[in-house]
Amino acid sequence: MVFSVRQAGRRAMACAAVLLALLLCWWAGRMAPGEAAAQQAMPSLTEIEAQRAFLEGYGWEVAQQPTCDYVSLPELFTDEYDDYLALQEDCGFSLTDYAGATVLRCTYEVLNYPGAAQYVYADLLTCDGVIVGGDIRSSALDGFMHSLHYPA
Repeated sequence: MVFSVRQAGRRAMACAAVLLALLLCWWAGRMAPGEAAAQQAMPSLTEIEAQRAFLEGYGWEVAQQPTCDYVSLPELFTDEYDDYLALQEDCGFSLTDYAGATVLRCTYEVLNYPGAAQYVYADLLTCDGVIVGGDIRSSALDGFMHSLHYPA
């Protein structure tokens, strides 16, 4: 039996394609449930417009497009979460009602933070399209985080 170089090349390419397919299947199987969805998290245009209007209601001007990802809230909010829960309650949110839930966090760049020298961001947490929490934070190492209320 005689093989030509062309046949050997075709067989090598077929083997490479099969190996690539197996590698992709293996990699996809290693992803945690929801990880693929988290990589593509993005609310609808209507939800983005509603979120931007919500932030504008607090006095914030934000960038047009957020970056979004899924985050899991703890099953039990320990004492280390007290300050964060307090700033949520300052705006009428009760994150403890969503303990253990996976929420969508959408982060918008804030364009009008008074005296900001670093980037400032507004985070909104949503569950099933409903805003359940949020905060304003800076990206500086010695930065800040506070409720959604515009600083006086």
